Amino acid sequence: HDQPRRIQQIYLNNRIENERCVLEAHFVEGLLLTFSLLNHSCIPNTFSFFEDTGKVVVIALREIAPDEEILIQYLGGFYAFEERQRKLQKTWKFMCRCVVCSRDKLFQTHLDAVYAKYNQLESTVK
Repeated sequence: HDQPRRIQQIYLNNRIENERCVLEAHFVEGLLLTFSLLNHSCIPNTFSFFEDTGKVVVIALREIAPDEEILIQYLGGFYAFEERQRKLQKTWKFMCRCVVCSRDKLFQTHLDAVYAKYNQLESTVK
């Protein structure tokens, strides 16, 4: 009895929506198996977007070490701490514990640089 609900929840937690299509009034979403393996961080080391062909592109924001996890930002924007936690809990059922959400001040300068590059890249693909 729980199997269909479990499968639906897995899909809902791992799907990706094409924001461009949503903005253009054609709603497109899907399950991209490799992309769905990427985890969230409020200080991502990558930027991702859809090409016009529907292909997802992931670009490194900085050098990523061979043993370092590739991280994306699930929310598609930058929000205050409480808002991030609320959105992540509501949609993906977890509370973020990344360095930003742990409020580690040592990474603040790095965060500002990554967010600036992310916002710059985001404005070029919209």
